[in-house]
Amino acid sequence: MSDMDTDGVSTDALPDGSTTVSSDGTDDFGLASGPENLPENESFGVAILYQSSDDRGGKDLFGVLTGNGRFLLSDFNFQDGTLGELFLQLQDTNGNQIQVETQDRFIEGDVNLLVINKNSDDASDINFYVNDMTTPVPKTVHQNPPFDSSNYSVSEAMGFFARNEGSQIREFRDMEASFFEFAQDPYSAAQRRQLKRRISAVPSVPDTAVTSGLVAWYRFDGDTARDYTAFVDDPSITNTTAFDGEVDGATFQSDAGVRDVVSGANPSGAYGFDGNDIVSSPNELNEVFESSFSIGSWVNTDSTTQQAVLSFNNDFDKWFAFEIGFGPFLRISVDDNTGDRFSLGASGSTNEDRHMFLSYDAQNDTASIYIDGQLIGSRNIGQPYESDDEFYIGAFFPSDGRKLDGIVDDVRIYNRALSDSEINQIYNNTEP
Repeated sequence: MSDMDTDGVSTDALPDGSTTVSSDGTDDFGLASGPENLPENESFGVAILYQSSDDRGGKDLFGVLTGNGRFLLSDFNFQDGTLGELFLQLQDTNGNQIQVETQDRFIEGDVNLLVINKNSDDASDINFYVNDMTTPVPKTVHQNPPFDSSNYSVSEAMGFFARNEGSQIREFRDMEASFFEFAQDPYSAAQRRQLKRRISAVPSVPDTAVTSGLVAWYRFDGDTARDYTAFVDDPSITNTTAFDGEVDGATFQSDAGVRDVVSGANPSGAYGFDGNDIVSSPNELNEVFESSFSIGSWVNTDSTTQQAVLSFNNDFDKWFAFEIGFGPFLRISVDDNTGDRFSLGASGSTNEDRHMFLSYDAQNDTASIYIDGQLIGSRNIGQPYESDDEFYIGAFFPSDGRKLDGIVDDVRIYNRALSDSEINQIYNNTEP
């Protein structure tokens, strides 16, 4: 995309050195050559970070329209205070016009990161990502004729904050935007995560973090049990699903926790449990435990009664669990329901930050247990997986009374068996 020529559009500097451009919705607009012919590609991507106003009626975020084709993106505001749907139109020189609209409405005044991926000339292959860069929002395909990207040609420059319709600027939009970006190819999952990281000021993950195979990562650095694997920018994290936890009672403790490998904060915050709380994960996460996996966390308690820290369990059939406050003070157990339970632990005392990790190699049917970065034992045992098991933080399962009274931080789940050195590296890099 070339530089934008503007008429009446104002520019403001942002703290990170970038700028926003804004229009007041009267007669401000921008023009840029280059992106107007993007639909000549069978596939492409568009990214916009914008904040819209409370205009009523459909206006264009960008658009160009001639007798030979059109490329328009509009949003439709409603009197009920919602921003409305996003509406994309593409038309080739033969008049074949595809129309795709998001089903969701978005709150006016919010800053929205929008990514549009066109994957083919079939309108059903157009996806919208709004703020959540993992899952496309629901859409409705209104028209899907045989649009032909090879038969598309527009000579007018693209209009921004308005449409350029036959050299006439129309439908001015009252909005601000910090970038418009047009790509020759659709945005990959990693590229969408990078965009999200860029606008959220989340730093890159250092190489020492051990992220290969990381499927769920609960850093517990805020008021939500967010899974950071679908949020941070790290090429070794191939997972694109956010397994965000559901919090029931547990609270964020800003003055607790261990060293955060991303921010460097120490303490970085953690989740506190009072003996009645629980954090549960989406059912889709359970598939990780069907094969090789690794899981671990930090924990601290001032109690000396038996309590669950982490558990993949339902009814003590095939299961594994991390426990604290019992003899020995720290214990990890693995059970394949053959009467051959594997349990190992270590001594300890209250009010200590302790690191617990379990690695399971499904190829060799071997479970390895680690305390504070050190292997304390390995043994052959069957897969501790049952299809109706669930993963919990702070409890064996909801109806069990032995819930945690303590602090949990940096919960990690991998889809592979980590090595001794990798688990030791995690311990050393997060030790408070």
